[in-house]
Amino acid sequence: MIQIHWILFQMIQKCSYWKVLQEFLQQPTKKLQIREISRKIKLAPTSVKNYLRDLRKEGLILETKHRVQGFPLYLANRDAEKFKFY
Repeated sequence: MIQIHWILFQMIQKCSYWKVLQEFLQQPTKKLQIREISRKIKLAPTSVKNYLRDLRKEGLILETKHRVQGFPLYLANRDAEKFKFY
């Protein structure tokens, strides 16, 4: 029974990961904020931040800073081969 719960937990995590990635696939030229993504996909900002970190490590997205306030903005890394694949 515990193994079934673990499998379901992993499936939910992957679904959330894909929801975050989908925001960048739908709008590859737009710079997105953590809160904006969080509201759209109805996921906690801390979870979104963790998935963004994973996507950055994979090279699918890039992080920049807002030029005035300095908060992080994320955009699709359209030059990455992995991103072109998706």
